[in-house]
Amino acid sequence: MVESLFQTFDFKTQQYQATPEADTRYILNQLKTATDAGLEVYILDYVDPILRDLALRTSDRIEQLGFQALVSTPDLQGSIAAPIRRFSRNILVLYGGDPNKDLRANKWPIDTFAFTSLQTSLEWLGYEVEFHNAFISPPPRKLDSRFSAIITDRYLEIPLSRQGEYVDWLIQQKEKGIKLIITGYLPFDDSHVKRRFLKALGVTGSENLITDVVQQKWGVLDEDYMNYEAEVRFSLFNNLDLQAPADSRILLSVLNETRDGRTFRYDPLFIAPWGGFLLDPYLIFLRPDALEFWCLDPFKYLRQALDIHDFPIPDTTTRDGVRLFASHVDGDGFSSIS
Repeated sequence: MVESLFQTFDFKTQQYQATPEADTRYILNQLKTATDAGLEVYILDYVDPILRDLALRTSDRIEQLGFQALVSTPDLQGSIAAPIRRFSRNILVLYGGDPNKDLRANKWPIDTFAFTSLQTSLEWLGYEVEFHNAFISPPPRKLDSRFSAIITDRYLEIPLSRQGEYVDWLIQQKEKGIKLIITGYLPFDDSHVKRRFLKALGVTGSENLITDVVQQKWGVLDEDYMNYEAEVRFSLFNNLDLQAPADSRILLSVLNETRDGRTFRYDPLFIAPWGGFLLDPYLIFLRPDALEFWCLDPFKYLRQALDIHDFPIPDTTTRDGVRLFASHVDGDGFSSIS
């Protein structure tokens, strides 16, 4: 670590000032030995905290040289003037469906799988969720830096006329480093569009529905993630010939043997460098009374798939260091238990 590459503090005069150019050149020459040896270099410069623009320009100059920058004050009591980076903590959920075709189509965010089953986990991890109706609206023209990921809702339906547009847009977001998490099933009916999307993600297989399944066994069952609220069960239906990218962590893989003796692999649950898949019918267990239970740990999955690092998270249970208690009384008459 080196101090005062571009900006320093004179303890004699108690003044902030620029480092003399000769001193900067000398420091850079000395640092060349460290960088040639492959060492990480950390630079600590001092700037008056009132001069925010100067602090940001100084950290930018340091980082442009390939060094790790910190601009602070000479008392070294934790004041950070620069670099200041905004953490992208918003998730965009694509939802929507055709109400004329299905009365259960999600017209409102509150009706979505993302709202009822994913939002709690996301908010606990420190994220905020926003919703975009992909059935009635084109993709957002620009996704600003607030967003770190896009999730397609489990019941998302995109009009055929817009599917190519949405695939192009999703691929563009992936290339920008925004994570993609696909839940439920692939919301693309056009086989060419679907193939282009999967190819961009590195997913292989024919994407065809596997029929005439007579026997199944687990190819992979990651017990660190699976059997969370309910034990995952085999399903002879809705299996796809779909394989995760080579650099993925497969959490569940199903080997399906068909009547003609062939075996097809289906990887419905995996984590990839760009995000991951959470596909049916192995994501949720539905009881006869319509209650749903996670077969996979959503907290652990989202933390890994979103590549979450530690950052400040609002704690709704505490205010000014004091624990909060909330109580709600609900009276619905004799139709339900209060």
